[in-house]
Amino acid sequence: MDDNAPNDYDSAQIAESCSPAMAQTGFTYEVVVKGVGGWLLFFVIGQLALRPMLFFASLLTNTARADVAERFPATATIIKMEATIQIVLLIGGIIVGLALLKTGVSWPVLLTKMYLVANAVLNLALAVLYFGTDLPEIARTSLIAKGIISGALVAIVCFLWFLYFTRSRRVQATYLEPN
Repeated sequence: MDDNAPNDYDSAQIAESCSPAMAQTGFTYEVVVKGVGGWLLFFVIGQLALRPMLFFASLLTNTARADVAERFPATATIIKMEATIQIVLLIGGIIVGLALLKTGVSWPVLLTKMYLVANAVLNLALAVLYFGTDLPEIARTSLIAKGIISGALVAIVCFLWFLYFTRSRRVQATYLEPN
């Protein structure tokens, strides 16, 4: 091969240069992904847009609260507590989403982790609250089962996001490493 020839490599030469034998030379590539993008952007959009939309959609679909309050006072109290918890989590999610837009500092990640733990704990607490309902037994059992399933799913999702914020290279590069 002529040393003065242009760099027109064929596929065999490219494959040879990327072979495992070449990988043993100690030369490695590291792609550092930095900034609010990828899964991190998905989380931020979820907190700033999707969560509020789901909250307001649930308000529009739950119209029978006045009827329940009249017939089942203990359940009405639980519904008020549930609504309060959901509003607190909504506001917390918006604060976390906005905080994550601030890069180069570590406090948004700490705030997010605290929010994720609180989210899981509060949703599991809601499942426990459902045991105090005064609904008829069939409805009570159904509500408790749905609450436990919902609380467990939220806890699993929060745990996975917590791992993401703990282990993600993007999160490390965006918030925890010096600029």
